[in-house]
Amino acid sequence: MVSFKKDDISFLIYTGGTTGFPKGVLVTHEARYSVDKSWTDVLKVTHQERIFLPMPLFHLLPWHAVIGAFIKGATVILAEAFDPEDSLKLIQRERVTFLLGVPTMDFYLSAVTWIERYDLSSLRIGITGGAVFPENRFEEVERKLGDLNC
Repeated sequence: MVSFKKDDISFLIYTGGTTGFPKGVLVTHEARYSVDKSWTDVLKVTHQERIFLPMPLFHLLPWHAVIGAFIKGATVILAEAFDPEDSLKLIQRERVTFLLGVPTMDFYLSAVTWIERYDLSSLRIGITGGAVFPENRFEEVERKLGDLNC
């Protein structure tokens, strides 16, 4: 059995920060746990959550969801690649409750022809990041994907 202390390093993640130059950031187990438990508490994530991650796992945002899901006992649904129509089908079939992505993904999802044919009523939370989300586009996406708590 492997044991670790809360101040042991959990992650070494690279960030461009504000300069654009990659810098390694050391993250402890305690820091990971406190951040991920906090946001799952705020969003009222439970073991019944079905979290869809249609994005690569090399970025920090999906890892918040993965570790938060482990903490709460929720289900994580991964996609090998992002395809808007396939994603909508998966959201409907798997009764996804929590959607993560970047604004471009949200734009593509909301632009699918016949989006109203998909039952997206299970969605309750949407989190997007990594880029600016123009307010006028946000309102359009919200109309088509639903009034998600973000």
